[in-house]
Amino acid sequence: MAPLLRLTDVRAFVWHVGARYYASRGVAAGCRGGRVRIWVHSPLQGSRNWTRGGVRLCSATTATSPVGAAAVPALPRALAKPVVGDVWAEPESWVVFSDLHLSRRTCDVCLEVLQAVHAAAVARKAGIVFLGDFWHSRGALPVELLNMAIMELRSWQCPAIFIPGNHDQVNLEGQVHALQVLEAANPYIKVLSSPVEYMGALWLPFRRDHSLIEKAVQQHGQIHAIFAHLDIVGAFLNEASQAKEGIEPSVFPQDVPVYTGHYHKPHVVKGTRIEYVGSPYQVSAGECEQTKRFLVLDKQWQNILEAHLEQPSSIRIALHSRCFKDYLSCLRFQKIGEIPLDIGPRHFIITQDEKAPSEIFKNIQEGDRVRWHLPSSTLDDSVKLELEKLQARGVSVDTVFPIVAFKQRIKEAENLDIFGLFELYAQSVEMNDNVVKMATDMLRSLNLPAKLIQRPQVRCELKCVELEGFGAFLSPATYPLAERSVRIVSGKNLDSMGADSNGAGKTTLVMAPLWALTGSTDPRPDSARGLPSAEVVHHAAKRARVRVDGTINGKPFTVERTTGRKASLTFIYDEEDLTCQEIRMTQFRIDELIDTSVLYRTVFQGQHGGGGLLEASDREFKEELSKFMAMEVWMAAKEHSAKVLRNKKTEVEQVEGALEQLGKQYEQLQKKVGVCMQRSQDWEVARCNKVTAIETELRTTKEALQASDASFANTYSEVSSTMAVWETLRKELEQALKDGMESWSLPIRNTESQQATANISFERLLQKQAEFSQQVRMVEASIIKKEQALIAFQENVTRSVVCDKCLQPIDAVHSSQSLSQLKTDLATTSDEREHILKELKHTESEVKKIRKAMDLEKKAREMEAAKEKQMQMAFKQTSTKILSQLNRIRQHVSAAQMALNIAGPLVRASSEDICAASSSTEWLDGLAVDEVAEGKSEEFTKRERNFLGVIQKLQADVHSRLSIEKSIKELEIKYHSAKEERNRYEAEYDVLSTLCLKAGTEYQEMKEQISSRREEAGWLKEIDTAFGLTGVQSYILEGALADVQERTARYLEMLSGGSLGLLLRPTKVTKSSKSTVEAIDKVAVVRLSNGILENRSLRQLSGGERRRMASSQDFMSSLSLRFVLD
Repeated sequence: MAPLLRLTDVRAFVWHVGARYYASRGVAAGCRGGRVRIWVHSPLQGSRNWTRGGVRLCSATTATSPVGAAAVPALPRALAKPVVGDVWAEPESWVVFSDLHLSRRTCDVCLEVLQAVHAAAVARKAGIVFLGDFWHSRGALPVELLNMAIMELRSWQCPAIFIPGNHDQVNLEGQVHALQVLEAANPYIKVLSSPVEYMGALWLPFRRDHSLIEKAVQQHGQIHAIFAHLDIVGAFLNEASQAKEGIEPSVFPQDVPVYTGHYHKPHVVKGTRIEYVGSPYQVSAGECEQTKRFLVLDKQWQNILEAHLEQPSSIRIALHSRCFKDYLSCLRFQKIGEIPLDIGPRHFIITQDEKAPSEIFKNIQEGDRVRWHLPSSTLDDSVKLELEKLQARGVSVDTVFPIVAFKQRIKEAENLDIFGLFELYAQSVEMNDNVVKMATDMLRSLNLPAKLIQRPQVRCELKCVELEGFGAFLSPATYPLAERSVRIVSGKNLDSMGADSNGAGKTTLVMAPLWALTGSTDPRPDSARGLPSAEVVHHAAKRARVRVDGTINGKPFTVERTTGRKASLTFIYDEEDLTCQEIRMTQFRIDELIDTSVLYRTVFQGQHGGGGLLEASDREFKEELSKFMAMEVWMAAKEHSAKVLRNKKTEVEQVEGALEQLGKQYEQLQKKVGVCMQRSQDWEVARCNKVTAIETELRTTKEALQASDASFANTYSEVSSTMAVWETLRKELEQALKDGMESWSLPIRNTESQQATANISFERLLQKQAEFSQQVRMVEASIIKKEQALIAFQENVTRSVVCDKCLQPIDAVHSSQSLSQLKTDLATTSDEREHILKELKHTESEVKKIRKAMDLEKKAREMEAAKEKQMQMAFKQTSTKILSQLNRIRQHVSAAQMALNIAGPLVRASSEDICAASSSTEWLDGLAVDEVAEGKSEEFTKRERNFLGVIQKLQADVHSRLSIEKSIKELEIKYHSAKEERNRYEAEYDVLSTLCLKAGTEYQEMKEQISSRREEAGWLKEIDTAFGLTGVQSYILEGALADVQERTARYLEMLSGGSLGLLLRPTKVTKSSKSTVEAIDKVAVVRLSNGILENRSLRQLSGGERRRMASSQDFMSSLSLRFVLD
């Protein structure tokens, strides 16, 4: 067979040549003997510059042989080069593997697998595809494992595509996973974290929400394959278990191959093209007898056809696209679909029914693991001999002895999810499907937090503890806690010669971290919470301080607690100070990250706490079990179902009461319908009688109207003629009043004119008198001034010869002239005063005459005014009478006119006018003819009374006729209203009939529904029982007790050599009534010297037996709860 052309050391070649030339330049190869030489041409350096690299030819047998430690030589470690272009599109084939599950236990095997898959890919110039679960434990990754993985992957030189599995993912959405660091370690590694189409394939990382996977499959384009990490219904978990839950195979297209990880058994799902790649080694004992492999796919994601050389002679190949097609034409293809693997230890399980285990032992190699289920805890010589042989060959052997246990009704009930567990419970009790559906919906509606369904895993590592003033440690002391393995702490009390090691502080040292984290020490006989804070302080110290450093989920933390006069608590996590103002709140922050309540069982086993679980009461034992079982879910479900049952019972009672009330209402409505029908008939009879009475009254009223027509016409004519006479009289009186007013107006105007003229003359004289008096006063004042000036001048001339004003000398002649002039002026002014006085006297005389004449005239006017006033009074009285008569005439004429206006249409007997006139009768009611005024002439009074009588008669006739017309109209309206009036009981009858019909229908429907509600109440009662202690909780307790018993038996086997056992039952038979109660029964099993098992009560055990049994349960609890913490 022609040898395969494989490049097994391409990394050194690419390092020397350069990745960009290797990826994009011309390559030539030649075969000579057993080696191939490849030339790479660089156009940039010229045609004569070639770089050579050596490669190795391997035979065809090498390709099909298992890839193990010696299958392909290990490659030299070199860092990956920078990626140029899309290197993932270059490989012609792909090596596929999955489910590595790297952990501390499997690190060596996983390293060997990584080296093998890389060697296989390099040998084929292939890429690598990994389908999830690179790590075994999600969350915090051990540093040493992470470093080892990175150091190995960073040397890979071939393209690789990874998708995360469920063990790699941290959050429920799957976006946060532990493959991101691997992608960062090597540029050739591409991690696809979300469903995506890439390189003609659909890539589906693990998703808990199956609808996301289904949606991605439905929306894909043209693809050649699907790569995923999924659970498919019908796939095999192992040789004996088949998946019942997951994604249906029908979701995937039938013409597209599906390659998936998740289940470790390599196989194809029956009837589909879905193939599980499987794990590359036997991860657990459940994979015993499974053959592991790598899948090899071509570029179109189909099973590869590997190329073999047709001729061994030297050839030169240019890797251009055209030349490469020519090269492929020279090749013959052979189908190779997988590479068998034989890596890591194999698992073998030998059951009690195995008849010839020695035949199996022949195939076991060094490093394999054997789990041997022995039929008895007593080892015979042949078994001992075989065990010695296996151990000498380097085989790990686990011997499993039979465990005396009760039979569980549901196996591993505590490991099932709540829905799967309830489904199995429902099948076991043959529960009705409707009850199962209702209970399942009720469980979904609880909406409990995730930590009640599955406790979160917390990895807490303590690095060191520092003490000061705490217990026996006065001075600061630091003790390392990290990577200490198993240590025995011993001490010596130097303060007391007889105490030896007692009181040296051994317990104080190892329990100090517990006090720092919780504030309490290990339990003491007299106190479950240990020592109080005041008693942990050293007698010579003022305060006690303990500091603990460590990591929580890989992140550093520090807790420091002090007590004394002032207590404090400091908490720093991931370099963030989470200390609160109150110690209580800081402790709460610590408890959020670490459930400190389980530290007493998981980490710190005090010397006074041994035997607590064995001696615990039924309630305490169940509470301890609930710490690592999801019992809270069923307790909450029980509480919820009880509430729903109470509500349903109340609802049934309410419905029954409502049914009874509805029946009564239905009977009452039937009675009301009958009464309403009778009232409707009575109303129809009354309406007919009413219409007949209205017709009779209308006919009588019309006859009375016709009888009053003649009398009404005569009265109308009489009023018309009389009104004309009164109109003439009115005009005569108006004219007489006008003439009298004009005769009195002229004398009054003459008198007033004369009086005004006299007043004007008198005012003029008074003014003239006043002017003369003013002139007299002015002249007299002037005379006085001049006399004073003359006297002053004469005195001055006599005493001085100088003028007192101008200070000039006084001339005698000039003085004489001035004195003469002053005297002349004084005489002239005196003459002027005399003349004015004469004029004043004359004026005063004229004033006296005029005043006397005015007084006489005034008296005459007063007498004349008195006479005029008497005459005016007389005229006023006369005018008042005339005006009164005139007003009454006008009133009577107006009333008569109004009466005629109203009566006119009635006389003409016009139906339209009658209707219009009838609408104006409101003001006619206010028209009243006054009584005849007093003081009138007898003739006027008589005529007035006659006229008023005629008007009143006309008004009375108008009122009577209009009243009759109004009555006729009202009767006609009543008649038509009565004829058109609907039966008022008809609507009531319709409503009552509808209500009665509806009530009857509701009554019948409620009678039918009450049975279904009672049935639902019965279902809820069954669900309430199922959620209670005698239902699912009892099944879970059976599984938990079986687990406790199994673990206890395992430790008892180590502690007692198989001589002790413990039976735990979920129910106990009472001594008095022999009935079964829901209480945990603990029975000790002791193997006697003859091999017979004997049941004993715990009180019958010896001190050593009791101590070993209590220790085994404490170890069991510790490891069980460690599963919650780590």
